[in-house]
Amino acid sequence: RHTVIVQVFAWPNARLCALSRAKGEVCIALGWLGWHTMPTLTPDQTTLRRLAEAYALPAPLNGLTPVARGAMGRIWRADLSDGSRYALKELFWGGSEASIEAEVAFRDRAVHAGVTAPASLRTVDGTYLWQAPGGSLVRLYSWVDGRPIEPAEPHSAEWLGRTLGRLH
Repeated sequence: RHTVIVQVFAWPNARLCALSRAKGEVCIALGWLGWHTMPTLTPDQTTLRRLAEAYALPAPLNGLTPVARGAMGRIWRADLSDGSRYALKELFWGGSEASIEAEVAFRDRAVHAGVTAPASLRTVDGTYLWQAPGGSLVRLYSWVDGRPIEPAEPHSAEWLGRTLGRLH
């Protein structure tokens, strides 16, 4: 049994739609262009093979493991047979190459300033976005190990201030 959520597409409602998807519900948004369904990524063997081909990965993919989720997308850890890892972002609200180019330029400036950030990887066609079987849009990044900031740790505020200062 599935619950279907129908809503008028507006940015504040995007979070509600994403939360309904987190509970396994189907979300349909009514936008200015009409009905729009939001496909979700299915990490089956076909998807794994095509993803590895699309990004010319150095080894076959063993699998995808969901590691994080927000209102705009889900992050999967992509584990390759050679032990290497990548981050795959499933986009819930689409994206454009132009906006990604701007994000990549900002990321590059941040890295130049000393901020650690994963690299966005291009497909063999030279694009950042790839449409998976089933229609979901994804992006691939290098994997960077990290951990959540713990506000109670003595040096968290100092680290955050230093990092924000580098971005300005």
